[in-house]
Amino acid sequence: MDDTLWEDNMGVILNLIERTRALEEVAEAALDRVRRLEGHHALRKAYAEDKLARLEMAIRSLARRVKALEEVLRAQAQGQEEARAQDRARRLEMARMELEELAPRVFAKRGGDVDVLVAADHMRALLDQGRLEEVEPVLARWKGELQG
Repeated sequence: MDDTLWEDNMGVILNLIERTRALEEVAEAALDRVRRLEGHHALRKAYAEDKLARLEMAIRSLARRVKALEEVLRAQAQGQEEARAQDRARRLEMARMELEELAPRVFAKRGGDVDVLVAADHMRALLDQGRLEEVEPVLARWKGELQG
């Protein structure tokens, strides 16, 4: 009976074997596709990581350039500040010399007006304090007075 059962079910068994082979082929194809997709995903991930690394390097490079530019600008600003300070010191010295030159001449032109000497002393004190802006207009007026 076992042989008969075997022969009666031989068609079903062969069909099941055939279906199993087909399913194995489908499973193998699916596994191949998963492997390809994993490989593709790994490549995309590696490309993205490489792109990110290059972007980070570019950002670092840009940051270094910005820092260098800031240093240059800071040095220029400091240089300009020093130049302004030197110019101001030069102007202060010129105003002192001009005051010493103009005060006696204005004093004499005004016929010995003591107010000129008081103003000159006051302007010397202002120049010692570095208050050049308050002295320059008076010196300009005195120059005009002597020329006119």
